Amino acid sequence: ASPDITVTTLASPGELSIRLSSSGQGPRPAREARLDRLVRAIERALGPFIYSRDGASLEAVVGARLKERGMTIACAESCTGGLIGHRLTDVPGSSAYFLESVVVYSNGAKARRLGVPKALIEKRGAVSAAVARAMAVGIRRTSGADLGVAVTGIAGPDGGSPRKPVGLVYIALARAKGATVARSLFFGGREDVKFQSSQKALDMVRKSLSTPSRKPL
Repeated sequence: ASPDITVTTLASPGELSIRLSSSGQGPRPAREARLDRLVRAIERALGPFIYSRDGASLEAVVGARLKERGMTIACAESCTGGLIGHRLTDVPGSSAYFLESVVVYSNGAKARRLGVPKALIEKRGAVSAAVARAMAVGIRRTSGADLGVAVTGIAGPDGGSPRKPVGLVYIALARAKGATVARSLFFGGREDVKFQSSQKALDMVRKSLSTPSRKPL
């Protein structure tokens, strides 16, 4: 980097912000060109992890992409307790793409509201890839949304075990072409785990919308 460019980073659970500024002397176009070169170098290094260059929130970026594609989304949340839906609806105009979010905290609610088989919960446990997938498929089906996102995990501070520790979270995204599930192990307190879970879920949606769909879902 040029000596006249200052790079400031701010790290928090689930997010890293990088701020570039130039306080050097010389023509403004030359300083802007140096900044642009550094920005492009950072983009090459971080690639798909970058979701905004102007400070827009992840939920705003996701909302903009959903709106551009004319797609809708619905959420089934367990350990996040409605946080994903809250973040999505914090964006003005979210009624254009956000249909609903259900908090299915108990096993009974998962079965009754989303149609998750009780036998599946008993066999795999509520915190499992299979149940997360069934939740995402269920909310997509019952809501009529193009995308269904689901989260189930152990936010802590208790409830964990050696096999399924605190911070273990499964996040699923269901689309017309099928469902994908991601397993994560987050660290920190209860609020940290919930936020990181919502961040991961929104980023999964963002990445799924990074390329144009072949048909309007």
